[in-house]
Amino acid sequence: THWSPAQLAKEVAWVNTRFLGVPYLSALDYVLLGRIPFVGATGFVSQADKNIADNALEAVGTSYLSNRQTLSLSDGERQLLSIARALAQETKIILLDEPTAFLDFFHRRKLIGLLQEIAKEKNRAILLSTHDLHLVSEFQLPIIVINNQGNILQQEAIKSFEALEILLS
Repeated sequence: THWSPAQLAKEVAWVNTRFLGVPYLSALDYVLLGRIPFVGATGFVSQADKNIADNALEAVGTSYLSNRQTLSLSDGERQLLSIARALAQETKIILLDEPTAFLDFFHRRKLIGLLQEIAKEKNRAILLSTHDLHLVSEFQLPIIVINNQGNILQQEAIKSFEALEILLS
């Protein structure tokens, strides 16, 4: 609560469940919005900022979309752009709400692997909400389960879907 919006934007990136696109906004420009907390008073992004955005697009496999308008993209492509924007923000904490919701099986698996890699290699805290319990089990993700009464049950990584079913029952 003591952080200004600018300070918060340098510490925490947020990926909403759905990005609908913005008229006339290119995919690259959308990802560059993640760099806004770091631009100077002029508001111009540097070549270094553009390189960071290009790397984020490449990390999520969407470099080929950089010149396309966000309104022309599929829901899954826009979801990947939102994740690229969060990566370009280079924060210590990334919060994601249903990041795999609009992705096909291949991209879901790739994204979870990427997020695990970023958490380990770049020492970032990544917290995501998901209803995709098969991915939680497959990638042995640590989970926090919140029941209807608001009680929190924290578990280590779930090693099988069966163990997850037992936990949730």
